[in-house]
Amino acid sequence: MRRWVHSTALRQGAAPDAQAPVALSFRTHPVRATLALLSRSRAGFAAALVAGFLLLYFGLGGILASTIDDNLAFRPSAADLPPGGSVAVAMASAILDREVNEHGWVPDDPWFYPSALADNMPAWQSGIRMGALRFTAALLARQPQDPDLLKANEALEVRPDRWWIGPGWPWLRATSASTYDDAVDAIRAYNARVAKDGTLLTRDAATLSVLLDDLARALGEAGDRLALHLEGGAAGGDGKRLGNDEIFYAVRGQAYVTSLILNGLREDFGPLIRQRQLAARWASMARSLEQVVDLNPLVVTAGRPGSFLIKNHLMEQGFALQRTEEQLRALAAELRRAPVPPAATPRR
Repeated sequence: MRRWVHSTALRQGAAPDAQAPVALSFRTHPVRATLALLSRSRAGFAAALVAGFLLLYFGLGGILASTIDDNLAFRPSAADLPPGGSVAVAMASAILDREVNEHGWVPDDPWFYPSALADNMPAWQSGIRMGALRFTAALLARQPQDPDLLKANEALEVRPDRWWIGPGWPWLRATSASTYDDAVDAIRAYNARVAKDGTLLTRDAATLSVLLDDLARALGEAGDRLALHLEGGAAGGDGKRLGNDEIFYAVRGQAYVTSLILNGLREDFGPLIRQRQLAARWASMARSLEQVVDLNPLVVTAGRPGSFLIKNHLMEQGFALQRTEEQLRALAAELRRAPVPPAATPRR
């Protein structure tokens, strides 16, 4: 009779009494019940362990390994800035040294590193490398045969994601981080020579105007990459289509190092800037560029223009870049003009 009642209950859709404690345990203790269920199958338990490990390794590990240092008050150390050297040149070597040797260069990390799935910090550091490269290229354009600038420029032209093993020949090569470390040494050596011989980097209006034009051109090209991305084209250096956050942080990193270099140029050419009465215009230009660096949303979005719900951070970034470029070009043009002689004091 008892067996007949139990079978009848099963036919009517009722759960057997043995299943009730299990169902109840899932409602009251979901974690404990899940572990108990997994322990019944070795394969399921092993798969859960692997999934948990990968989640912690690439998820939490990637977060811990990601550092975006956007300190605009950053100053070069004595190793980068010898007495009489250029503050702007010291900024270039110091920021590279900080990213490579203090924070660790992430773009060249292989697929099994915790940072393999991160994209913001690699893009940020790639932008920093681009900003330093464009500045050393501007210096090299004025001194094409300088051995230290040649070494630095050649090292910084190496892709930021090169690991020590690669598919092409030679398949063993120096990593991007190691190559950029060589660039730091070369830039420091150049600045040491500048400290001893001021003619290497003359503090005149012609030199400053050329450097400002080159930096403006570099920011303009960054703005062009943003526009190409918004139009749906490939904005990566290798023709790869980047994500919104990748192109955003790459441009932001370039703007950051450019802002530091411009702060250095303001110190290097301080007497000239005051003599030409350009301090206020320089400060306005610096604020425009700092707006690019300060724009740091939690999630980078590229909504339709005028959208009330979804902002377009890339367009905001591009507008601030364009304004900075125009201000830099205006300062360079003003420096190329002949200085106005002071008015003669009338005799009494």
